[in-house]
Amino acid sequence: MRWIWTVLLWLAACSTEKETEKKVEWIPAQPIPPQECPVCPACPVPPTQPVPPTQPTPRPTPTPYPGEDPIVTAVNSARKLKGLAPVYEDSRLDCAAQAHARDIAVTDACGHVGSDGSQFWQRAQRCGTQALGEIVACGYPNAVTAVAGWDRSPSHAAIMYGAYARVGVAEVRGYWVAVFGE
Repeated sequence: MRWIWTVLLWLAACSTEKETEKKVEWIPAQPIPPQECPVCPACPVPPTQPVPPTQPTPRPTPTPYPGEDPIVTAVNSARKLKGLAPVYEDSRLDCAAQAHARDIAVTDACGHVGSDGSQFWQRAQRCGTQALGEIVACGYPNAVTAVAGWDRSPSHAAIMYGAYARVGVAEVRGYWVAVFGE
């Protein structure tokens, strides 16, 4: 008999809670205005137009093509040795990588946080795209040695060998940056 009273009290408590619930009004989200990339005038999308979704442009072979950046070539050579698909250079990710390479070269702070407190995905957004990973190397004499350094570091290798289709790269005075996206 006691359990009946327990159930009745529980039902009464539930109905009281429903009566005291407040109505929630949902406010529609406002679109975020596109931002101009502050560091590279070559960003492909003017700040007044929305950024179109990107699809990687398939290329026929993972071998270097005319004009391919040496960092992209070295990354793709390392990926090929692991049996992975190549990544293709994206100018908007280049913009994000260039911004960070310039910043860390000036501040001499080899890391992922920009001098303004920005993270890699925020720098990519400023350049009109999305990024999923970033790797940085400092003090290497060339792209091949920088990529070899990333290969020897488990955390950097996990990003370099990730399931990405696009990459943006930059080097400024021995500071190497690669930013990866889908």
